[in-house]
Amino acid sequence: MVRITLWSIFIILIAGCSSTKYTFDYANCGSQDWQALGHKTALSGDNVRFFDAVKQTCGDTLNPNAQNQFVSGYSAGLIEYCTYDNGYKHATEGNSQTDICPFDLQQDYQKGFALGQRKRSEIEEYIARQKREVYRHKQSEITRKAPKPNMK
Repeated sequence: MVRITLWSIFIILIAGCSSTKYTFDYANCGSQDWQALGHKTALSGDNVRFFDAVKQTCGDTLNPNAQNQFVSGYSAGLIEYCTYDNGYKHATEGNSQTDICPFDLQQDYQKGFALGQRKRSEIEEYIARQKREVYRHKQSEITRKAPKPNMK
């Protein structure tokens, strides 16, 4: 019985963790600035399919123009998001590459991401070398300071 309870709790926690990172309040369905929400969604690197969850949440109370406004804001957000500089930034911060950029914007983003990955690799290699050097230095200090055995 305890196992069933523990498994139930585990499954509930996993389901909660996998849900969308946005919590959309049902009360906002009529008054939400859909264009701003679309813009924010794109700048967060999230898929346009986020709106599907909004439609499910709001149901019949959803403004008929909401989807068009959301897509308009999302498109404007993609133009800001899918840039060379943003791709470079994401890679150097260790983020994964996104697949939300349309083909015509994707190339710049990917070029920046590729260069950012090379830069991050160089930095990580440099840090690893520095750590090895510090370790070697400490080991040589320990060896030098260690008492020599008497060979009489």
